[in-house]
Amino acid sequence: MAQPFISGPPGSAAFAYFSSAGSKLLKTGPGSLRAVSIGVPATAAQVKLFDGVDDTGTLIATVDAGEGRDIDFSAQFNVGLYVQVTGGNPNLTITFF
Repeated sequence: MAQPFISGPPGSAAFAYFSSAGSKLLKTGPGSLRAVSIGVPATAAQVKLFDGVDDTGTLIATVDAGEGRDIDFSAQFNVGLYVQVTGGNPNLTITFF
């Protein structure tokens, strides 16, 4: 799995880019999930977003990554933001604070 690229200076919006299936802790501590943008879809791919440091955290959302689209969120998380991409290799960007 290629490691997702994470960018953003402290205090500003950050983003993580995924180009293959895999899992990644994007942030520890409280924050806000802002968007999931699927640039290149993948059949049967799913993105699961958790409030936690791994996939045992509270599920925030499950996103079907089988079609290109932008999904806006205004979801707060307390423990951290953990992302799991399964079932294919979509290209997607997750924006968070």
